[in-house]
Amino acid sequence: MQSAYHGAMTLLLDVIYFLGMVLAFPLLLIKSWRTGKYRSGWAGRFGRGEMVLPKRTTETKLLLIHCVSVGELLSVQTLIEKLLAADGGGPNLHVVISTGTDTGTARAKALYPPTDNGRVHLVRYPLDFSFAVESLFDRVRPDAIALVELETWPNFLSIARTRRIPVAIVNGRISERSFPRYQWIRPVMASMLRKVDWIGAQTETIAQRFNLLGAQHVEVIPTLKYDNAQMTESVPGQQALAAAMGMTGKELLFVAGSTGPGEEQAVLEAYIGLRRKYPALRLAIVPRHPEVVRQVVAAIEGRGLKPVKRTDRRDGTM
Repeated sequence: MQSAYHGAMTLLLDVIYFLGMVLAFPLLLIKSWRTGKYRSGWAGRFGRGEMVLPKRTTETKLLLIHCVSVGELLSVQTLIEKLLAADGGGPNLHVVISTGTDTGTARAKALYPPTDNGRVHLVRYPLDFSFAVESLFDRVRPDAIALVELETWPNFLSIARTRRIPVAIVNGRISERSFPRYQWIRPVMASMLRKVDWIGAQTETIAQRFNLLGAQHVEVIPTLKYDNAQMTESVPGQQALAAAMGMTGKELLFVAGSTGPGEEQAVLEAYIGLRRKYPALRLAIVPRHPEVVRQVVAAIEGRGLKPVKRTDRRDGTM
């Protein structure tokens, strides 16, 4: 009975996903043309790819860690290092990192380049079609799964439960802004979260949000984000970067990092006001998503300022 119900729900979700893709396809084409997104990785999105560790032994254990994009990927760097180190440096534990965005995939390849004896492997996180998820699990054969922050999909969790693969959420996070939206679909969220075996929430407030949405086995574990923070007076390459951007070292630098769409307006207003008092002040805006760079450049030009893009000023150029 349970198996029949699971099969019916899986089929229903696949139909809903298919109809959603058909309706969204024109919008995806337009966004791809404008931003360059969604142009690669489609085989991986449908679960296709090479077998991970095709000759793995019975002693080999494999942990699948899903990071949506760059932020989640960077937050678990130290965690991955400690997990591999705790294994004594031997070959028994391997980590497979799945990423869901083009930028996340590119960053993962830079951080974990393939080697013959490497213990970190990379795959693309699939769309939540049942066949795509089944294909990923067949290729990876994970012994356990860790989802970073909050990336729960019905088919993924149901298939993991059917295959008896334990699932945990690490660095769990539900923002104040998104929580009310999740409350509107609380039955759906509760159904998914109850398939998660353990949740490590960043704060007590976030843990309460998970509980209110129906989660079980929630603990408060301090955020992993600061595990990778390095407090130093200088970083490698800073002089070459400054020279490429035309800075001599006498300027003051105002850095607005990881800005979202539209936030550059407030940053520019503050910068213009500060520059009246500090003429040598320079501004660096680092958008969270590359596709909004055009918008940021237009905002800078709209204020009568001259933008300089890093991509136009490589190291060793002026």
